[in-house]
Amino acid sequence: MQLVVAAIGRAKNSAFAPLIEDYSKRVNRSGPSIGVKSLTIVEAEAPHRLSGAKRRLAEAELLRRNAGLDDTLGSKKTTEKAFLITLDERGKSFSSIAFAHLLQHHVDGGTQRLAFLIGGADGLDSSLRNQSNITLTLGQMTWPHLMVRAMLIEQIYRATMILSGHPYHRE
Repeated sequence: MQLVVAAIGRAKNSAFAPLIEDYSKRVNRSGPSIGVKSLTIVEAEAPHRLSGAKRRLAEAELLRRNAGLDDTLGSKKTTEKAFLITLDERGKSFSSIAFAHLLQHHVDGGTQRLAFLIGGADGLDSSLRNQSNITLTLGQMTWPHLMVRAMLIEQIYRATMILSGHPYHRE
């Protein structure tokens, strides 16, 4: 199974860039042992000229395209079914172990791609939450979107460690 994290905003020069890079490398090293072929991060720049609902809608289109979910903007149509998880403070909370079991369920079930979508500073357009299979929260507090990216990728890595029986995760 391939994992895709599609996000608004570029982490390149942020304080979170080293964390995101480190945990991404860890996932790509540990993932194959549990059936996760790769983790790809796709970033899109937020449209600066827009604000509010129009900005969220434009970001939703970028996220769909970057996750391979929408061919209306000129991207190549995807033939494999992706399971879509959006991140939003109104979503469902998972423990690390429950999240690992979710990953394992999709590996075992033959899901080709698990796509995680992270909106920009203004959050996600409701159309994305409605389209998603699961809306996930990393807590009821509001987090900076770049921090959410780092936290999500760490949790993906933690899930690979849980599923492989590695002691990284302590109960």
